[in-house]
Amino acid sequence: MSDTTDEIVRRLRAAGCVFAEDEAALLVAEAESPGELEAMVDRRVAGLPLEHLLGWAQFCGLRIAVEPGVFVPRHRTEFLAQQAIALALTPSFGFATGRASTDGGLLTENLLAGRLLAGAC
Repeated sequence: MSDTTDEIVRRLRAAGCVFAEDEAALLVAEAESPGELEAMVDRRVAGLPLEHLLGWAQFCGLRIAVEPGVFVPRHRTEFLAQQAIALALTPSFGFATGRASTDGGLLTENLLAGRLLAGAC
């Protein structure tokens, strides 16, 4: 780790980020300049969700675009997505999806219609 990365990890850890090393690596990789990196770290330390800073979240092997105000898919809900996909693929389900009234339902609908049916999740 470079001195810069060590300092970022220290700042993130002091702000309560449990996975400070992982977050620091992602921020360093995504920043296009030292100034942008500093701004991203400042915003993360201030409490902005990492996914909003990056503009994406990893979910079931996919990079899902996110922005402030948008549902951030979490790793702990991948199991739920896997179960929904398995159910959707059963003959009795008939693959009829209705538009759910929640962001999570919309995410599930999009996942079912996309790559996850091919086994990415």
